[in-house]
Amino acid sequence: SVVRQYVTAGIKLVVHVARLKGGARRVMSISEIVGLENGDYQLEEIFGFRQQGLDQDGVAKGEFYTTGYQPKCIETFADEGVEVPASVFAK
Repeated sequence: SVVRQYVTAGIKLVVHVARLKGGARRVMSISEIVGLENGDYQLEEIFGFRQQGLDQDGVAKGEFYTTGYQPKCIETFADEGVEVPASVFAK
């Protein structure tokens, strides 16, 4: 639909935040919207969080990771004077 095309053109990054066990909120993933195919948004994950269990207080613990994908929208950051080194995206 036209609305989905506008969303794809206007929104570049999606940040997924979730509440984990113990009540802590974590950024679970940061993804780039790369297109629209058959009416579905196509996403490429850039960063994610991998839960590895619970600590002694019952709070979720884990680690953040990078997928190795370098987002296309990084060029927009550079145009605005924000330099992000490619090493940030290295796996």
